[in-house]
Amino acid sequence: TSIETIGVMVVQHYEKSDIYSEQDVEFLTSIAGQIALMVEKKRNEETLLQFRDLMDETEDAIFLIDLATSQYLDFNNTALTYLGYSREEMSQLGLIQVVQPSITLEEWRTQVKQVIEKNGMLWETEYCRKDGTLFPVEVSARIWGYGGRNVMIVIARDITERKLVEDALRASESNLLTAQAIAHLGNWVLDPVSGQGFWSPEMYHIFEYSFQAEPPRFDEFLHLVHPEDVPHLLMVNQEAAQTDATLSVEFRTNPARGPVKHILGLIHHRMQPDGTIILLGTVQDITERKQAMEALRESEDRFRSLIENLPIGVYRTTPGAQGRFLMANPAFVSMFDYEAEEYLQNITVADLYVNPEDRKNFSDHLIAQGSVTGVELHLKKRDGTPVWSSVTARVVHTEDGQVSHFDCTIEDITERKKAAEELKRRGDEFASLYEITRDLTIQWDLPRLLNMVVSQAAALLKTPGGGIYLYDPERGDLSVEVSLGAGFPTGVWLALGEGLAGRVAQSLQPLVIDDYQVWAGRAHYYNHIPIRAVLGVPMVYGGELIGVLLVEHFGEVTRPFTQTDVRLLSLMAAQAAGAVHNARLFEATRYRLAEMEAVSRVSTALRTTQALGEMLTLLLDETLGVLDTEAGSIVLYDAEKGGLYPAVARGWFAEIDQTPMSPEEGVAGHVFSTGKVYSVREFVSDPHPRASSRLHIPPGWGGVCLPIRTAQEIVGVLFVSVPLPRELIADEVRLLVTLCEIAGNALHRTRLHEQTQRSLRRLGALHAVDLAISSSFDLNVSLNVLLEQTLFHLEADAAVISRLNTSLYLLEFAAGRGLYTAMASKTRLQLGDAYAGQVALERRLISLPDLATAPPLKNSAFATVESIRAYHAVPLIAKGQVKGVLEVFHRKPFRPDQEWLNFLQTLGGQAAIAIDSAELFTGLQRSNMELRLAYEATIEGWSRALDLRDEETEGHTQRVTETTLRLARAMGLSGEELNHIRRGALLHDIGKMGVPDNILLKPGDLTPQEWAVMRRHPEYAYEMLAPIEYLHPALAIPYCHHEKWDGTGYPRGLKGDQIPLAARLFTIVDIWDALRSNRPYRKAWPEAHVRTYIREQSGKFFDPQVVETFLSMLAQDDQLETP
Repeated sequence: TSIETIGVMVVQHYEKSDIYSEQDVEFLTSIAGQIALMVEKKRNEETLLQFRDLMDETEDAIFLIDLATSQYLDFNNTALTYLGYSREEMSQLGLIQVVQPSITLEEWRTQVKQVIEKNGMLWETEYCRKDGTLFPVEVSARIWGYGGRNVMIVIARDITERKLVEDALRASESNLLTAQAIAHLGNWVLDPVSGQGFWSPEMYHIFEYSFQAEPPRFDEFLHLVHPEDVPHLLMVNQEAAQTDATLSVEFRTNPARGPVKHILGLIHHRMQPDGTIILLGTVQDITERKQAMEALRESEDRFRSLIENLPIGVYRTTPGAQGRFLMANPAFVSMFDYEAEEYLQNITVADLYVNPEDRKNFSDHLIAQGSVTGVELHLKKRDGTPVWSSVTARVVHTEDGQVSHFDCTIEDITERKKAAEELKRRGDEFASLYEITRDLTIQWDLPRLLNMVVSQAAALLKTPGGGIYLYDPERGDLSVEVSLGAGFPTGVWLALGEGLAGRVAQSLQPLVIDDYQVWAGRAHYYNHIPIRAVLGVPMVYGGELIGVLLVEHFGEVTRPFTQTDVRLLSLMAAQAAGAVHNARLFEATRYRLAEMEAVSRVSTALRTTQALGEMLTLLLDETLGVLDTEAGSIVLYDAEKGGLYPAVARGWFAEIDQTPMSPEEGVAGHVFSTGKVYSVREFVSDPHPRASSRLHIPPGWGGVCLPIRTAQEIVGVLFVSVPLPRELIADEVRLLVTLCEIAGNALHRTRLHEQTQRSLRRLGALHAVDLAISSSFDLNVSLNVLLEQTLFHLEADAAVISRLNTSLYLLEFAAGRGLYTAMASKTRLQLGDAYAGQVALERRLISLPDLATAPPLKNSAFATVESIRAYHAVPLIAKGQVKGVLEVFHRKPFRPDQEWLNFLQTLGGQAAIAIDSAELFTGLQRSNMELRLAYEATIEGWSRALDLRDEETEGHTQRVTETTLRLARAMGLSGEELNHIRRGALLHDIGKMGVPDNILLKPGDLTPQEWAVMRRHPEYAYEMLAPIEYLHPALAIPYCHHEKWDGTGYPRGLKGDQIPLAARLFTIVDIWDALRSNRPYRKAWPEAHVRTYIREQSGKFFDPQVVETFLSMLAQDDQLETP
């Protein structure tokens, strides 16, 4: 520490020399030091007072924070005002709970670190007042020496007002975007090189371009532009690509495509990251604006002509609520329809005001302001006609300062006001259309969509009624789908040209009828409805008629329909037509999906159904369900039954004649013989049904009959019937054809199934044996399944399987079925003894159909006890080795055919495979056990090697492993999970083998570079253990035991339940054991201190649930240790 000299103390004697000793010097030096301390303290107090005065004078909050304790050292009065605390309250509170309760202490320390690294920092955050409210602040912080320690000085400024301004700015930007959407500005993007680009939807509307088409290339787009304007547009485009300015251009649309529109465009270029340039901009249809400007220009021309001949409206009046005219020029006189200026002398100025009180207000305002410009006044002409005027006036004073008179000029702005009101009305209309269009685009249900269109159309035009007719292109007529009010009845069909809707549909032009009751073209369906005024417009999409949209008045009509109404309803009809078209596409797609689902269900069900009756019932029920009808039938052809016979029927088909018919008889015979689909509008009136069947056919039912065919022949027909007026459409018939094709294939497959059923049963038996062998290594299970199949399929009374003991070369009982006694289970035969011994020795089949005629052999008592009369046996050979013998017994003489004997040998082969597989599995189990023990010994060896490398942690691994297993059991883990946890705990620090000794065993603090190496040991562990498949389930602990619950751990920063449970369990045990153990860099913590730390880190370092379980386990240990 440097020593600063702040002064000199002198002591002197005027009489003697050499009077002071060394002790006196030391004493005086001590006194001088005390005086210096007092002087320094006084200076510090004065500096502190000056600093506090400065702190209290500023409007910003200032805090002095001790970096060591994160507590306040001092703060100014502004800080108390900001936060609402008294100085005593503030002094007792901690930093985080006062200023930023939303951040943790760890986050605060991170901020401090950043301030130190950056030598000061500025950021925005929120502070919390005493009442709990938050407010935004801008914080500036620096590190400063204060009282011999490092403190952080924090200056906070309340930026609430600034934030309010920013919020207002964002709201303003949002309002601007909404206004742009309502204005229907089209925007575009163009690649000048490829000529391709992007159009917003409004572009299609402006240029009347097909919404279904891609945006036109630029050369194609030029065909949409008036030929005279193309050169100018090309020039502006080229200039826009070369300048940073946004250029505007006006052009017209091509008259060859319809009425000419005036377009205003803005063009700008943007440089792409790859150096290429794109053009982008907006276009707006300004046709109406141009027309209004043209009208205004003509008005200005007339006014200019008048100005050239006569002065503009100029007049002079006296001040006051009434006012008298002192002078008026002819233009003014003419404006108010007076014959001469003299007539104005007989009235007051207030007489020209619609509201005379406005004259007084104008006079007072003018006197107060001295002059006004463009004040709008609502005046009236001589005959009372209202006139909107724009007045510019000034006050003329006398020499003594009194008001003398008003000099004024006036302009008639009535037309301008009307134009503004018209523009506002247009804006409101387009806003309503925008809202309606937005609602239509999100509605896919056609009935709801149609009701929405009618309701919104009636609301838009303020009519009590309305309706929609939809056009059916197959029928060529219109149907009433929706009716609002006392309007048209739904379900009515109108031909093109019939009634108002028919005429609109035929002409594709709007039609207005002011009095429907006297209109000669009305349809007779509506004679009883008091319809008065009707407006109908066509709904056209892509050049195709969709329908007709109507709105109507009933009774007395207060406002007839105008061309504006026609235009509005036409715009809405165009939007509605597109919405209806999309809804139909959606319905069609959904119907196609339903068809595919039906076909899939039927196909899947028929593939899994083998019984013919069940299959036909399922086919008919699914078909009728898909078409939403109840009547149908399936008729099959069977020569043995005499021809065509009803196989299954539903609805009224179940009541008709069920006797077989010839292949040429009735509707079914007609379809069966011709192989063609036959549609019937009404079955009862069709000429084909049999007389006996016609008596049971109800009237009003039609439908279709289709052939059911296989690849080679027709095998039957399918009937589906629906009640009139419904008729099956082409899509439904097409679906039925598909279902019939599936049914034909299923019938063919069923018949093949019945022909091969016997072979399949035997194959099924073999499969059952295979399945038993492959799914179980229990030989008894496999052999019992095989014996069960043997007895069933070989129709035997009993069977025995004997295994060859290769050590003693004896046949020993392995399994048996159907035996009366246990004699067979106690029999052991040498090779060559009895029939079984001969079979094994000679490796050949023995077949004895009748033992009464066979030569007697050893062990004949077994045959006597079991009443065996027929004997058959085969050797069990696998891989060239005899495994045993399969014996089959009959208690009656039995002479099998060759197929039976072949199947017996096949079963013998399966038994041999079962025995061989069991022997292999037993050997494999023994090898696996030996390998597992070697793995476990290796893991424990690794663990001991790690402990020996780090003497300070010796024994740590075994302790944490045992404690972790206890904790895992307390958490409900068991079985193989505990084995994985044990292996992971033993190897938790295996990654430290990759850390150099000079880092791992370093007694002092590690450098940041050394910490980076040390923190990689979980990754080293993963890289070392991941290739060992046996240890994959145990990787969680070595790889993740340094992750933290709040996500601040390493190596992957996992958070919460992302951390494997095993790692969460081990982490708390590892920390607990480490803190309780001595280390080179610290001593062991007391037990209570460790538990407190663990409880504090719950939800931060550790899983809260694991913390509670672990602490409970320790508490139980404490109780057990208490004597």
